[in-house]
Amino acid sequence: MKRLLVGGAGVAAGLGLASAGAAAYVAKMVQGRATGDIDGLLDNKDPDPRDVVVCLGASIVRGRASVDFVEMLRGRLPQLQFVNGGINNETADDVLQRLDEVIACRPKAVLILIGTNDAQAILNPAGVVARRRQKSAGTSQEPTIEAYQQALKAIVSELVDRTQARIGLCSLPPLGQDLSAPENVMVRELNAAIRAVAEGTGEAYVPVYEEMAAYLEAASATDGPAFTGDWRVSARSLTQHFIVGKSYDAIAEREGLLLSPDYIHLNTAGASIVADASTEFLAGLVTTSPYGDAVTVKPVVTMVEAPSPVNEAPKPTEPSEPVVKAETAEPQSSPSTPTKNGPSPYGA
Repeated sequence: MKRLLVGGAGVAAGLGLASAGAAAYVAKMVQGRATGDIDGLLDNKDPDPRDVVVCLGASIVRGRASVDFVEMLRGRLPQLQFVNGGINNETADDVLQRLDEVIACRPKAVLILIGTNDAQAILNPAGVVARRRQKSAGTSQEPTIEAYQQALKAIVSELVDRTQARIGLCSLPPLGQDLSAPENVMVRELNAAIRAVAEGTGEAYVPVYEEMAAYLEAASATDGPAFTGDWRVSARSLTQHFIVGKSYDAIAEREGLLLSPDYIHLNTAGASIVADASTEFLAGLVTTSPYGDAVTVKPVVTMVEAPSPVNEAPKPTEPSEPVVKAETAEPQSSPSTPTKNGPSPYGA
């Protein structure tokens, strides 16, 4: 569904690989089709009686550079048909432009996790992600929280107008593991914007960030390694996974991270938290399976309070206006890791 974004030679340099062919292989693998994607559903001529849930977003949803939480949901809720609508590198503006294919799936629910690339674009307005977003949106304006919120609201409004689907808006996972870092101040501001859209449209807020923060707090790990913006970290993770055969869990452990192999994407623990929060939202749709017994219906979780991180990271205030104002926050660099060499060529 998405063309390769980088050539083998360029990736070889970033990955430290001697062979451009090996780099091209990694690029091909990470850009491979997601299991159970939208094209697969629309091309399938055999009717499936199960209600459709489209999971919509970028590479965290696609599950190639990340442990696939959509596949986890398939195992947990087999009464529903999960469709993977994740495309690498996308921002909210990109998702807004491809809603026709989502609507063609006739979803009973749409689970949206989009904004990690928007966060990186806001943090680095001169970077690759920001320029890509400007081209996609047809604007020369720098990315902002306000623009992200407007795009997200437009996504929800169009889905509400053109489908009968219930919509779950996931808060964004942390960038890195230092919750007090400026990058995660930005993430919390974007999550406040997501919450404002959920409240303004009456749709569900799915507390992914809040659950991840609580997980890190329980492990006394909210002051862990900070996100630096160095895309070579993601490139190294992909090389280790697709060439060496290491799991994302093993890569995360080597990096000293509990939820992510590369400060952006998810290992099994991170993906499980997304699946847990999403299951709470989706359980209300499940009554009787066409393939099995009735299941217990649990209430939908719409909002929870974010736990206070150990380092007393600033918490976003509840927005009183429909637009959340951004504070200027520049990413901090790690002394041992090169900073702002650009985002991963594969995106979030």
